Amino acid sequence: MRVELEKTTSRMPGLVHKILRSKESEVHYYVSGLEHETALLFLHPAFSDHQAFDYQVGYFAGNYRVITLDLLGHGASKPNASKEQLDTTAEHVEAILDQEGISQVHMVGVSLGSLLAQYFAFRYPGKVISLTALGGYPIHEENKAVAKAQRASNLRLLFTALISMNSFRKKVANISCFTTKGRALFLRSASGFQRKSFMLMQGLQKVIQQRDGVAIEYPMLIMVGEHDIPLAIEIAQRWYANSSDSEYVMIEHAGHCANMDVPEVFNETLERFLNRHSK
Repeated sequence: MRVELEKTTSRMPGLVHKILRSKESEVHYYVSGLEHETALLFLHPAFSDHQAFDYQVGYFAGNYRVITLDLLGHGASKPNASKEQLDTTAEHVEAILDQEGISQVHMVGVSLGSLLAQYFAFRYPGKVISLTALGGYPIHEENKAVAKAQRASNLRLLFTALISMNSFRKKVANISCFTTKGRALFLRSASGFQRKSFMLMQGLQKVIQQRDGVAIEYPMLIMVGEHDIPLAIEIAQRWYANSSDSEYVMIEHAGHCANMDVPEVFNETLERFLNRHSK
């Protein structure tokens, strides 16, 4: 894998757009902040893209090397004829860190991004300083209730997408965020998701598996929005109770993607956690 393009984006000053290319795919990622500071990498929710963290990039770029990316099949990382699926995100992240000369990183994932962040930590132990999960659940445990709820939700969303992608994007934005501000940002960040991107989601079967004896050797911040579904809140609380080195925060006045709904509270909460676990 190699980086072939580097340019500053006009959308957000100081944000450098790069492309990680391989024979199989190209993954677009974005770098900002201080070159020699600790790295902070964000992974966005399903159907969204790197813009999901627009409220975080500017806030943290003053003290960290901030990296966001468009997951395969999302945003500018268009689906193609390759056999790669979302489980290859771990390899993409490892290659990006290698290209940027980064040995360790704070991982922050929202929803789908929190699952992929855990999978990266599983595949590349020792590279994760800390992991923050918003609206997620542990990938190494059996989650029958989550799987059942997701199947039902995904079928409804897929039916909507078959009729109209614009209706699909609006529906996902309304489900994912509680505030008007959050929904507007999610809708903008979902503009690049296509029907054929759904096929890449099958890679999650490799990410979410029952695994015994997986050592979690990094501190975790587990967050959930006050207005997320009850199952998500229940799972987040149970995850925290079963994790030795973890913190739990419920963010008020927020839905599933609290980082978009109430970014000020999310940013301050994350910043305090990072300060406690800085290298």
